[in-house]
Amino acid sequence: MKRTWTMIVLGFLSLWGGAAVASAQTSFRFVMWGGSRGSSSGVDTPIFSANSNQANGLSPKPLFTIFNGDLCYTFDSGCTSTGSSGWKYAINDGSPGNGMFNITFPIEGNHDLNASLWDTYWNGHSRALVTSIGGSNFSYYSGDSQNRTYSFDYSNSHFSLLDNQGGAASSLSSGQISWLDSDIAAAEARGVTHTFITTHGPIWTINSVPDTASSALIAVINKHPSISASLCGHEHVLGYAHIDSSRIRSVTHPWEEFVSGGSGAPLFSCNDNLSEYCISSYGFIVVDVNGSSFTMGIYLHGGGSTPIESWTFTKTTPASLTPTSVSFGSQPVGTTSLAQAITLTNGSGVATSISSIGITGSNSGDFAETNNCGSSLAAGAHCTINVTFTPTAINTRTATLTVTDSATNSPQTASLSGVGTSATATLSPTSLTFAGQAVGTTSAAQPVTLSNTSNATLSISSIALSGDFAQTNNCGSSLAANSSCAINVTFTPTAVGSRTGTLMVTDSASGSPQTVSLSGTGLGPNVTLSPGSLSFSSQDIGTTSSAKTLTLTSSGNQPLSISSIALSGVNAGDFAQSNNCPLSPSTLAASASCTINVTFAPTATGTRSATLAFSDNAPGSPQAVSLSGTGATPQASLTPFAVSFGNQKVGTSSASQTITLSNNVGKRLNISSIAITGTNSGDFRQTNNCGSRLSGQSSCTINVTFTPAAAGARAAALTVTDNASNSPQTASLSGTGTTGTVSLAPSTIPFGNQQVGTTSSPQAATLSNSGGSTVTISSIAITGTNSSNFGQTNNCGASLAAGASCTINVTFSPSVASSEAATLTVTDSDAGSPQTASLTGTGVTGTAALSPTSLTFSSQNVGTTSAAQTVTLTNSGGAA
Repeated sequence: MKRTWTMIVLGFLSLWGGAAVASAQTSFRFVMWGGSRGSSSGVDTPIFSANSNQANGLSPKPLFTIFNGDLCYTFDSGCTSTGSSGWKYAINDGSPGNGMFNITFPIEGNHDLNASLWDTYWNGHSRALVTSIGGSNFSYYSGDSQNRTYSFDYSNSHFSLLDNQGGAASSLSSGQISWLDSDIAAAEARGVTHTFITTHGPIWTINSVPDTASSALIAVINKHPSISASLCGHEHVLGYAHIDSSRIRSVTHPWEEFVSGGSGAPLFSCNDNLSEYCISSYGFIVVDVNGSSFTMGIYLHGGGSTPIESWTFTKTTPASLTPTSVSFGSQPVGTTSLAQAITLTNGSGVATSISSIGITGSNSGDFAETNNCGSSLAAGAHCTINVTFTPTAINTRTATLTVTDSATNSPQTASLSGVGTSATATLSPTSLTFAGQAVGTTSAAQPVTLSNTSNATLSISSIALSGDFAQTNNCGSSLAANSSCAINVTFTPTAVGSRTGTLMVTDSASGSPQTVSLSGTGLGPNVTLSPGSLSFSSQDIGTTSSAKTLTLTSSGNQPLSISSIALSGVNAGDFAQSNNCPLSPSTLAASASCTINVTFAPTATGTRSATLAFSDNAPGSPQAVSLSGTGATPQASLTPFAVSFGNQKVGTSSASQTITLSNNVGKRLNISSIAITGTNSGDFRQTNNCGSRLSGQSSCTINVTFTPAAAGARAAALTVTDNASNSPQTASLSGTGTTGTVSLAPSTIPFGNQQVGTTSSPQAATLSNSGGSTVTISSIAITGTNSSNFGQTNNCGASLAAGASCTINVTFSPSVASSEAATLTVTDSDAGSPQTASLTGTGVTGTAALSPTSLTFSSQNVGTTSAAQTVTLTNSGGAA
């Protein structure tokens, strides 16, 4: 009699990443069958043939079969030949047979260990079969060189086939168990619903055989909730099927184990004090997978197409959230939606401990939850989680509600989404045009209205402008729903001509920022200089370049008033300019131009620079043009280029000043003439030691004096004409002739001979002021080569009144016997200053002689006087 149980198997279904498996609703059938070991030797072909044909005759036919080992009677016996006694012949029920061999995945049994033809038949067969049935993700344990421990996916299911090299599951190696753990984990990551583990030896107690699985294997099985069943062989008499978790020792989640094959009593007690049953007599198991459900049918050998026992299991989620996706639609930023309820249901038979209920994800802060779930949810109970949406920004916002608990499918999640919407902001008008406005002045304000036409508050981040525009507003940092505020815009042009800008409002509205285009015309003069800089070629020192032209254009829309055109900068003296530009109060009409001619006359070698500046009423005044040039060393040169003699009394001669003529090259310089030319050439004189030739790399000196013939500025030029490439060389000469009212008399004071080491009697010089105003006296001094041999005292004081005079007494004290000369110099505020008088004198020494140089007296009585003898003293010198 057929018995059928319907069971709930707790596991999980998760469609994660990785290679995809077929739809979880796809239905398929596979067969689990095993060895006979029923005959005394060889392959029990009749038994295999009958089982093969019985399974092949099922409707629907199996997609594939799993043969769980022990094809041979005892080890290699009977398994060494092909033909009628071969495996393929037996599994196919003859040759060519029914084709069952071509859809069978093998597991090696302990009776097959030494079968020499195993690799011949099976090596590479399983990988090819996975592809042919439409499976995927074939993998194998690399520690087995023959690929006898392997796995694959089909549809929503994963199959792990373990070669335990014998009858006991304890013979699985630690490497195989570790591989199994990671293999199932990878399958679960791909989202499989079912995992079926197949071994030759059973994992749990069969009849009187004790538990054989290692604790490591049991730990792996307990770890993975996707495991739906284990399918085993070896024990050909008994099979044990687990029904629920309360009957399974050391198992933390339910799973089922089924054993096929066996030649024993049907429905025999499993001797484990459990109300379960065993299969018998060379049967096989048919597994029908249908989505999250699967049915295990036990078929007896020769029992036809009806199972003697069957169990149907449906995987349900232990804990679940309903719905698993919540959309809040559109919600204004900063406002909170109505709550939406999500129900947490405990679908298991035991209470679930709740660790946490939280919201995670990119925009988790935009969602909030409250719940009545507590810390534990009873079996079959449910609780409510209310979620609200408060968007902090516009556009789509997402997060995840996550419940972490003790359920095997923890955590449970529900996706949350909503769209943050913003206030609707408009600016009116969308453009402003200002009339012509004088540069630097501010126009009257024009208004722009910012309106919030939505039911949400508008947050205003900034109101900004670009260009020559400014604004004031009463908008604040937010604008209430269905309200408006004013922005007043003014125009202050910084330059003439068309001026543009943008008013930009950045806020929380969609389409932010909102903009208004701004335009206006700046009125006023303007300057355009072309070119913007002038660069001169190399120019010999002391020579002047050709003029370069600069054009100034009044490029504004009003007349240009130019106040000055001036040179400035480090080497401004090396440049000169002349122009035809009108200076204020005259103006240069709009669009008119004028020209400036600039020349370069370097005073030294190397780079020379200056600036030509234009001061006017245009923006950016003063405008500047940079000037540059390079001073070059000429073949011949005069140094210095200009000599100034200062003030010199008319009719008197200045001290000489020296000008050096240098031949700067290696060849001889032939001098044609050295002359003084110019308007007042007669006021200047020169002497020189240059001759008519000047050797290469040498120089000579030219001494120049100034004797003004008239009062006022006097000017001339020293001109040297020679065979140099830059001939003639010139140096400018200048001085001022003066006619003062202060005089010093006499103009010459001679002291004659004076004994060296003695001081002469004083001689008086009179300083007289014949003018009508007081003269300030800066100094009265004796200067010149022998100034230390003369001295002076005076009663002049610091000033000399109009019509007054004072006396200066001069003495002569020669220190050596020679002619001495100096100058008495009075420096004062008179136009004829300084006044001078020349001082002269001669230092002399006297020559004395006695003759004779000795006297001898005759004998003379003591106390008596001799006759006199004469000695003559003679002065033969030039002084007394």
